[in-house]
Amino acid sequence: MTGKIISQVIIRNKLFKAKDKVVVGVSGGPDSTALLVLLTESGLDLDCIAAYIDHGLRPGETEAEQQMVAGLALKTGARFCCRAVPARDYATAHGLSLEEAARILRYQALEAIRLEYDAALIAVAHTADDQVEEFLLRVVRGCGKKGLTGMRSRHGRIIRPLLELRKQTLLDFLGARGIPFCVDSSNLDRRFLRNRVRLDLLPTLEQQLNPSVRRTILQTMEILQGEEDLLTRLTEEALPLIENKGLDHLAIPIAPLRAIHPAIRRRIIERCCWTLDARPTFRQIDHILSLIDGEGPGREVHLGGGLRMRTTTDSLDFRYPMGRKAFRGSGMAAVKIDTLIPGPGVYPIAEIGAVLELSLEEIPSGRDDRLYADADRISFPLRLHSVVAGQRFRPSGRGGSRKVNRFLNDRGISSEMRHYYPVLMMQEQVVALPGVAVDESFRLDPDSRIVLAIAWRHPQAGDDPGDR
Repeated sequence: MTGKIISQVIIRNKLFKAKDKVVVGVSGGPDSTALLVLLTESGLDLDCIAAYIDHGLRPGETEAEQQMVAGLALKTGARFCCRAVPARDYATAHGLSLEEAARILRYQALEAIRLEYDAALIAVAHTADDQVEEFLLRVVRGCGKKGLTGMRSRHGRIIRPLLELRKQTLLDFLGARGIPFCVDSSNLDRRFLRNRVRLDLLPTLEQQLNPSVRRTILQTMEILQGEEDLLTRLTEEALPLIENKGLDHLAIPIAPLRAIHPAIRRRIIERCCWTLDARPTFRQIDHILSLIDGEGPGREVHLGGGLRMRTTTDSLDFRYPMGRKAFRGSGMAAVKIDTLIPGPGVYPIAEIGAVLELSLEEIPSGRDDRLYADADRISFPLRLHSVVAGQRFRPSGRGGSRKVNRFLNDRGISSEMRHYYPVLMMQEQVVALPGVAVDESFRLDPDSRIVLAIAWRHPQAGDDPGDR
């Protein structure tokens, strides 16, 4: 009966083709022992390589396991190979748990064996019970919906033919056939979180809350998997929103991002980070999402490894401003502006891609987005200059003197964006902050006859002078 179920799973999920060469991970335990037997008896004439991976964690049991797997390979007609990996050293070097280090090295070793034997696939022996344990582990550790959908029968070259079978079914199969297997003593070690889930949490849930909790969890995972497939499709349809701005530089326009469902927004941002080899946390993505609703340009989120997300006037901008290395600060080079303004006219400010336009006019009957200063109090030449630390001016109509940088900050202009807002000066006196405010000394009053109209067109979409 078990063999028939396996055949159905193989056919339904298109796991193999006849005569495929397959590396089978075999630890000697009941699940992987049953897997090797079932695959060699599947009727597909598979060329199986039984691969035993020694993690160096149980030297007293390794030799017996290796001999058992080698003997099983001989009986089933599979080839046999063995590889050793330094799980403990790897865990220490990379700050990982032994479980995680062993998992990483195990899959690396299986992939190396696959390449060595020119095999098509790697088969591993995860069962329905492993699915349930994995679900609870991910709930405890925290993950998104995708994580709660569990393992798939096929992921790239990794296949899991036993994923729909209970461990007890496999034990019954081995017992009926008289096939021996080994028992891994580490499976009883409660220092490992997975073992505490298997030995303590699941039995407690079954005994005190729901005897059918395993089936309930598997059904929940199936529902979540269907919903995940739908969300993945909707996300793929929205992926063209991500704009490639060059090497290690992506952007997402804010306006169309606001128009889609928040669940898809989160996935688009996550995909953008993944594309740039970053793995954002829940809080980081939540922070980025909070900035979509208009806190203004120049807001920044540090995503690790040197990746920064900065809001611009109309997009979320992802880049490595200092390369792929961790550092403090925004990584934006300071931009220095010092432009002589001999008289009215149009002045491109190449350093930041902005344009200053000055014109002498009569008192306007209506106002536009320009600033107006009393021309009779101004004498050319003027100078457009970067703000100097501690520099002060008197905002028109506000009363009192303010530090320019503090004033810009109060207007929602962050330190990363302030190089787009230089000061227009007459000798040592600030005339105006183009695009922001006129100094009280030059504001219009009832006696004003001629105005100096100040138009300031700063770059859009947070263009960086380094891009020009």
